Amino acid sequence: MNTVLSVTLLKNLLRSVLQVVGADTYSPDQEEDIHTEEPSSTRLCTTKYASLTSQKNTSMEECCCVCLSKFKQDEDVSELCYCQHLFHKVCLEKWFDNQHSTCPLCRSVL
Repeated sequence: MNTVLSVTLLKNLLRSVLQVVGADTYSPDQEEDIHTEEPSSTRLCTTKYASLTSQKNTSMEECCCVCLSKFKQDEDVSELCYCQHLFHKVCLEKWFDNQHSTCPLCRSVL
């Protein structure tokens, strides 16, 4: 588990350094547009975790990577449409409230 956290921290540190030196793939004008938009239903779907586990036969994510807490069957979770990662609804709302425009896990631009 410590190795996974270390690799994740190193990866995030490297991405931050690359963004600081200007190695991002979108222009500042696009960034302004992204931040002014509210997360829309086209980018995420909110549902109960239990309904997702009953619909999908594949292995589901068991915990939210933002707060590192396990999902409970009766909790509202948000699934990002582009990358299909799951998060607690509240955690993802806080993420977007802090002017983030990427997936908290894979950093895909939304």
